[in-house]
Amino acid sequence: YYKNIMRAGLVSIEPQTGFIKAWVGGPNINHFAYDHVRQGKRQVGSTIKPFIYSAGMSFGVITSCKTTPNIEYCVDVQQGSDPDDMSSWCPKNAGVDMDGKPISFGLGLAKSMNNITAAVMAKMGGTAGPRVVAKLMRDLNIEIREEDIVPAMCLGVMDLSLLELVGAQAAFVNQGIYNKPSSLLRIEDRNGNVIYESYPESKEVMSGELAYATLDLMRQVVTNGTAVSLRGTWREWGGITQPTAGKTGTTQNNSDGWFMGLTPDLVTGVWVGAEDMAIRFRSMQWGQGARMALPIYGYMMQEVYKDPNISISTDEFEVPLGYENSVYNCKNNPQNGQDTGNTTHDFGL
Repeated sequence: YYKNIMRAGLVSIEPQTGFIKAWVGGPNINHFAYDHVRQGKRQVGSTIKPFIYSAGMSFGVITSCKTTPNIEYCVDVQQGSDPDDMSSWCPKNAGVDMDGKPISFGLGLAKSMNNITAAVMAKMGGTAGPRVVAKLMRDLNIEIREEDIVPAMCLGVMDLSLLELVGAQAAFVNQGIYNKPSSLLRIEDRNGNVIYESYPESKEVMSGELAYATLDLMRQVVTNGTAVSLRGTWREWGGITQPTAGKTGTTQNNSDGWFMGLTPDLVTGVWVGAEDMAIRFRSMQWGQGARMALPIYGYMMQEVYKDPNISISTDEFEVPLGYENSVYNCKNNPQNGQDTGNTTHDFGL
């Protein structure tokens, strides 16, 4: 009975400081005393994709409006110790057909298309790509095991915590500067003397232009992608019209649902799943991040925007100085456009 009760975790972080504003480790601490924010680590699915696209843009191989054929992309995977024993891993999409027509990388992320994400990894290289992504994620304080540094990492097969993901994605809002999440400012004795004071741990991980370009891609997820129900009013959790970027995530066999919601001064992550991964939804109809986790975010933000005591910003995301001339801005980059040839669609480990 207890295993069939869905669990959830939520954490909200102020990206400019790393201060934790909300932390919900589970549905009821009296009956489920397990923290799904820091302790729980589950397969992250498509919430990993913004890091893949960010690495691809840093490599200069993609931009938001650059296109690639909507076809199957495969990875050659070595079986065992024999280097000649290879098999192909060809990721499929959930609900989006491969029609062979050109599709922009921006729309590929918005629709969370696995084949287009594999194409990003292919353009970076089967060996160099995973290493670049792993370095980016480690710089953002995400623990990546060596065995996870393979091309298949682009689909989020590794287990990570919600706190790691939200802390890392907050850097996209904060112009590439990572702030370590903090829940404790200081400790005072009974007389008000400070006996402990925490100091922020910050570091620049990427340029402001790259961070904003990634954020701009994630905005398309909400305006034209898998999180579009957050904008509309046909769902009770919708009607969020304020500037928002996001990313949905769904794992194998519909076991985990994720949603990352980014606003100018609050970055929130939600995970939903069962205690045991064997307990899962039967289909994608409700067993996906957009239906499992996104509604929690929508309901929460409806109340946040109503509360005058919170005073959350409704302004647009801050654009870095000089972004209009950035190589990541596809409108001003003459190298952007359709990518139609001289690219192999198979890449090895």
